[in-house]
Amino acid sequence: LQAAFADAFRRHGGPVAAVGSDCPLLGPREVEALWGCLGRRTARQAGPPPTDAALIPATDGGYAAIALAAPLPEAFEGIPWSTPGVLAATLDRLRGAGRAVGVLAPLPDVDRVEDLAPLAEALTADPGRAPATAATLARLGIGASSGVRERLPQRLGDRVLPDALGRPVPLGPIPRRILSLVPSVTECLFDLGAGARVVGRTAYCISPAEEVGRLPSVGGPKTVDPTAAAALAPDLVLANAEENDRGQVEALAALGLRVHVAFPRTLGDAARFLEDLGVLLGEEGRAHGCAARLREAAARVPGPPVRAACLVWKDPYLTASSDTLTAALLAASGAENAVGGLPGRYPEISGGDLAGCRPRVVLLPSEPYPFGGADAREVEQAVPGATALLCPGEWLTWYGCRIPEALAGLRRLLDPFRGSAAP
Repeated sequence: LQAAFADAFRRHGGPVAAVGSDCPLLGPREVEALWGCLGRRTARQAGPPPTDAALIPATDGGYAAIALAAPLPEAFEGIPWSTPGVLAATLDRLRGAGRAVGVLAPLPDVDRVEDLAPLAEALTADPGRAPATAATLARLGIGASSGVRERLPQRLGDRVLPDALGRPVPLGPIPRRILSLVPSVTECLFDLGAGARVVGRTAYCISPAEEVGRLPSVGGPKTVDPTAAAALAPDLVLANAEENDRGQVEALAALGLRVHVAFPRTLGDAARFLEDLGVLLGEEGRAHGCAARLREAAARVPGPPVRAACLVWKDPYLTASSDTLTAALLAASGAENAVGGLPGRYPEISGGDLAGCRPRVVLLPSEPYPFGGADAREVEQAVPGATALLCPGEWLTWYGCRIPEALAGLRRLLDPFRGSAAP
């Protein structure tokens, strides 16, 4: 938002407004009211003195629109995004900076299935408003008093959710028997309250230890036994495009199993995966909460940056380029990826070439290769001036609800090196 406003002011002057796309009741009269608050009124309009900013609150604690008369970076700094405190924090920041703020009437936005009934009620009270939305709700049989959650699964039972491979995954029915082929996803299922529905895992699914220890294994992530997997009669299989063998995943789909394949490479991807998983599981509330905490943690990037590299394998050394979730986690931890420009996702690199990239820190995670103390000493000899740091592999490769915890750990690890460069 801050970058978009800065660009708009630079190109066109002001005022500038941004409106949300999840609020069907926001129309021309609301935009006109925003301009009115900022003093852009017609000759027929009257009102109080112009303000520096104007907002239309949303009923979820955020806002549906914001307009600024001039660039105000404080409107976007230090805000707990994707939480119910967005509006309050924004008002505090603006008013604390001495800005005059106009606050208009709140509008309902649509984030969850439960938000559709209040929207239908608002449209009933104001005929002619948002006609396309009203027509859609009418076709679905959703009115102000309808039991929306009870009606949607029957009416939208043929809805699908595209996975990372573009495959349409049916949304219904809510799964009762889940097979997870990804360690971080297995852990995430328990975090989202769906652990009791997990009936199978891979040998590498280790968390939560006590619970997964009681579950049968169907092999390794790339050595799944389709017969053993099918014998568990799962009604949802969760896989990853990189961690699992595509042929084995397609074999499971060919057996008629519902298979969802994820492939997050950015923290935005990881947050959207959580939200998609919540929809698949019928656990939207918990999933949205986890996604919001992830986005909030990712927005707090510490500085100054530490020039760093991460090795993921040995003999030969493989590192993580910019097109990986590992690189995204490093960036959000306040690290500059010293090898980010190399081609490929996990390019091979020699000790001499790594030294030429001049990292201040070289991270050695515990997986997929189990780096240890001897490896750290070897890296420090090959890369003069760099410090090799061992860390849990889960911090740099697992996705799910644990990402805020991983970012906190990585930031603590890198903090002593901020502001220093390799000699």
